[in-house]
Amino acid sequence: GPAASLPHYTTQFVRKHVRVGPAQANEARRAPLRANNAVLQPLQNLSHSTMPYTVTVRDRCMYAHALHFPPSEPFKTGCTAVVDAKLQGPSLAAGGVLCDILAAQSALRACMEALDHKDLDALDDFAGTNSTVEVVARVVFKNFAAKLAAAGGVVAPITRLEVVVMESDIAGASYFEEDAAGLLVPAAAAPAPAASNVLCATNLPPDYDAAALSVLFRQFESFQEAMLVPGDKRVAFVQFADAAGAAAARERLGGFRLAPGVE
Repeated sequence: GPAASLPHYTTQFVRKHVRVGPAQANEARRAPLRANNAVLQPLQNLSHSTMPYTVTVRDRCMYAHALHFPPSEPFKTGCTAVVDAKLQGPSLAAGGVLCDILAAQSALRACMEALDHKDLDALDDFAGTNSTVEVVARVVFKNFAAKLAAAGGVVAPITRLEVVVMESDIAGASYFEEDAAGLLVPAAAAPAPAASNVLCATNLPPDYDAAALSVLFRQFESFQEAMLVPGDKRVAFVQFADAAGAAAARERLGGFRLAPGVE
């Protein structure tokens, strides 16, 4: 079916080869074919297969948790999990990168530190859940995405993010989300501060007053007023009718020497 209808959880198993007798040979040869037809065929439509760029970072942690699958009694277990965060996108930012890989490594490390040597069932992120490996993958996904974005590590649109948690060498699970419009996008550049029509003049001679400053700045048509700061006559604010006038005065008088040794 279409990618949008696919579940966001996947469970992974690594098939181990086993020795079979002659009577089992034909059946053993047919079984993988049936499995491939049943499992692999729907994955041909996954949209992320067309994403040309992937960045993967890996880390690990140790944790304990209790699992409950009624009607069985809850049981406590633990593991050393190897965790991959896979970021995919259609294009690269300037410099030829999909993301800031150091920021991605730091974000995943922070996620692992939050779980390392912890009982997952005592953590707020797992409250009210059965802390299966699928749930662990979803929690790490949420926290990793937030930390990466907060660190400014997203430099090109990320259209798919997947977190894979392997609790052993043969079994694990993952959680992913994807959005063709951009699941994670670079933060908008901060707007440039608005140009001001007021200048701050500092390091003034101690005998300067507002009248003297007015004489100095009156050469600029949009000059309006000069005001000394009460209690500190070495600092003054000079107001102009517009930002262009202030910019012209700063360009002309910036570093201007008002008295010997004073600029």
